[in-house]
Amino acid sequence: MLGFIRDFLKMPYHIKKKVMDRFYNVLMYGTLAVMLFPIFWMFFNSFMNNNDIVQGKIFFQRAANNVLLTERIGNRLLVCTRDGSVNYLDAETGKLLARKSFRTSNTNFAVDGRYIWLSSADKGLIRIAKNNFSAKRVKARWGGRKLDFNKISKTLLAVDPENSRLWLTLGYLNYDLILEYDTNTLKLSSVYNLLDELTDFYDKFSIGNIFYNGGRLYAATNLGVAVIDADKLQLVDIIRHPDFENSDIRYMDYDEASGSLFMNSFSKVYAYRDGELRDIYNTVSEESFEQIGYMTAGPEFIVLGTGSGFLLIDKNGSLLKSVDIPLFDDVNKKGKLINPGRYVNADVSFADIQGQKIYVATSYGRAAVYNAKTGAVDSTYLVDRPAFYTLFWRNYIDLFYNIDFGLFVRNSFIICGLTAFFSMILATITAYALVRFDFPGSKFLSTTILSTQMIPGTMMLIPVYIMFIKITELTGLPLKGTFGGMIFIYSAFFLPFSIWILRGFFASVPVALEEAATLDGCTPFQIFYKIALPLSMPGIVATGIYVFLTAWDELVFAWVLTGPHTMTIPVGIRLFVGNFQNRYDLLMAASTVATVPVMILFILLQKQIVSGLTSGAVKD
Repeated sequence: MLGFIRDFLKMPYHIKKKVMDRFYNVLMYGTLAVMLFPIFWMFFNSFMNNNDIVQGKIFFQRAANNVLLTERIGNRLLVCTRDGSVNYLDAETGKLLARKSFRTSNTNFAVDGRYIWLSSADKGLIRIAKNNFSAKRVKARWGGRKLDFNKISKTLLAVDPENSRLWLTLGYLNYDLILEYDTNTLKLSSVYNLLDELTDFYDKFSIGNIFYNGGRLYAATNLGVAVIDADKLQLVDIIRHPDFENSDIRYMDYDEASGSLFMNSFSKVYAYRDGELRDIYNTVSEESFEQIGYMTAGPEFIVLGTGSGFLLIDKNGSLLKSVDIPLFDDVNKKGKLINPGRYVNADVSFADIQGQKIYVATSYGRAAVYNAKTGAVDSTYLVDRPAFYTLFWRNYIDLFYNIDFGLFVRNSFIICGLTAFFSMILATITAYALVRFDFPGSKFLSTTILSTQMIPGTMMLIPVYIMFIKITELTGLPLKGTFGGMIFIYSAFFLPFSIWILRGFFASVPVALEEAATLDGCTPFQIFYKIALPLSMPGIVATGIYVFLTAWDELVFAWVLTGPHTMTIPVGIRLFVGNFQNRYDLLMAASTVATVPVMILFILLQKQIVSGLTSGAVKD
């Protein structure tokens, strides 16, 4: 190291200068990168899912392609996945024949003779033709409700192909609307408010699923299963059970042969017939607990999808077979086949019964055909994982739905803008008077103004709060929670520093110019307005921007002294993390929204800021 320094010192001057210039450039850009990295990281995380941020994931995650629906159509197998992808596979070889991806979230599927119906929280309702995957979309307004789309657990579909009707609703806390669409025109025909007909008072209402059969629309809720006349959209009956309040019904299916409506919770299967609801099967009673993820009824048995395969039970609830043989291709979390020819157990999220063959599906684009007669797996299928990553653009929309963030943005512009305006008016006049006029106490006033900056602002919080209360009690003039109170206190805090900064700018204005203006007959006010003020304008702009930015980021006084209608952006950002929610995705989006206007303002006025900061550096 010492040898390198000696060699460097012996170099010619121009070489040493070139080396040092390069070193300073690298150091400058490195410092700039370090300073800008937090802003970049904040912007990057504003497009991520909240769960990914909480789990410490750094990069965007691929969309989940769990298989939600399979259907055998001739020699092709229709496979629909959670990421909004519809695929045709060759039923014999498993080769991909056709694909179309709609890139949706909270996706659900239903099929009829002609169409595939796709519902999603972000893109509404999509009708997809089975023959060529051509699509037509209708944007679901969700009954005009303001919703946080990150809190939607699922979208729910039920189709009546004979009467060209479709019902759509959401798995969302206290959302009780069921939207009816005409499947031919895709127009909204009716909106049914379920809670209007449920007399029970309940502060946490939710719809778990909807199912249509024989002119009846069944809506599973935590208050019971509502039986609705599909033609009149009127409540006919409510199927109640003590378990329903604690464990929502997940799936329903109707068996024509027995005339029973089967339904399941996380651990139980129920049969409803002729007004009687019976518990027919309970996984808790078995040796090992199996959570039921899916249920469907076939002509001979009922299939219950579990976390490690599926169960077959008869219509009376007797266990026929627990299928724990390997069913699915062994893939990694990226959906890539890692052990060809080796099958594994997995959670079954869908099952389609066709005779003795059961088409079962699970995560990572996997499906298999199980032969109930032979007890063996006939075929397996694997849909390649889609290449796109999930970017949550809706975070910026949900930001304003989750809380009224637009109100905070407006309040910040009003309070900070008026604070900078009034502070500059008072500071400009005061600073000019201190520089140009010699009056008793002027030096003492200048020193006193500077000494106020030695006291931490937070020490004044309690006295200011008490002062606000006392003024209101004595005069009846409200200060706390008002725009006037915040503008007044911010202006009072920023005024001394603004005066001290502007003294240097006015001192740099040559006195000879003002004396010449006096000889031309200008009054003192005209000298200030036409000579001193224009020459000091860059400094005034720079100081005003400093006041605006400082007030924009201030939290302590805003947190204590504002009210529900006057809260500023720092207070609003704080609300995203607390006792009731930890929405780091929206926190990052809110921080980006708070940073972008300031950055734009700085970019637009950077010339004035630079010239203002340098013009008062030297006198004359």
